[in-house]
Amino acid sequence: SGCGVRDTHAVAEPVRLIVNSAELTKQAKDQLNILSAALKSNELKKSRFAIHGHTDASGSAKANKKLSKKRAASMMDYLVKIRNLSSKRFEIKGWGKERLKNP
Repeated sequence: SGCGVRDTHAVAEPVRLIVNSAELTKQAKDQLNILSAALKSNELKKSRFAIHGHTDASGSAKANKKLSKKRAASMMDYLVKIRNLSSKRFEIKGWGKERLKNP
């Protein structure tokens, strides 16, 4: 997966956050609520997941790297603190300008 997590699964639907922020939108929370239900299913309850944060091309490389990691951490925090999933199931990665979502 590029994060060193084995037995990872991918979610193709991007979770949108507020521009230039790691704050979750209501839509993002709704998506994470649905995702957390799936992660609690018998099929996935023992699996680990990598959460990747991304940014667009605006801002410096250093700022985008920091923001993208904060975004991944924000999603993981929601899944752990609000949806009661174990943090041991997740690894986060911030891509910054390495893998832009909107170049």
